[in-house]
Amino acid sequence: QNFKAFKESFLKHLACCAEQSPLLINSHTGRDYFSFSENLELLEISSTFSMDNNIVVAHETHRGRLGYSPADMRGYLQASDQFHVTADFSHWVCVSESMLENFQPELKETIKRSRHVHARIGHEQGPQVSDPFAPEWDYALQKFLSWWGDIVKVNLAMGASYLTFTTEFGPVP
Repeated sequence: QNFKAFKESFLKHLACCAEQSPLLINSHTGRDYFSFSENLELLEISSTFSMDNNIVVAHETHRGRLGYSPADMRGYLQASDQFHVTADFSHWVCVSESMLENFQPELKETIKRSRHVHARIGHEQGPQVSDPFAPEWDYALQKFLSWWGDIVKVNLAMGASYLTFTTEFGPVP
């Protein structure tokens, strides 16, 4: 899909979502192959939409999308302070093949902007552990619980009236 078609679809779907008066819109914004300026334009469009409609649009940290990795997100965080995030750090852990030790500034800023959490526990070689309570995944469980706890603290400190979570675990279906 080219940028023009994506942008048209993005605007159409934002408007459609707004008709339902949601608390929040979780968006898989952009593409990893769009240019920085194209993805930044989508962030600007959604910021204007948010202000005009009083609806938070949170951009998910998802593979294949804008902000698919902490290194990619760095530029957007520096370029704009007008967008919110859906924290799905399972993708970042997988893409960076790390528990984000080398991305503390990006992680801290993203946590501050997080208004929705996609609560899935990833690991260095994949976006989802086989069993979050298995002893071999305890290090990942503890790390994700810590990040989610930080997001809760930030939202409480700023007086947010709500913070939403979407859980995901297990094989199809």
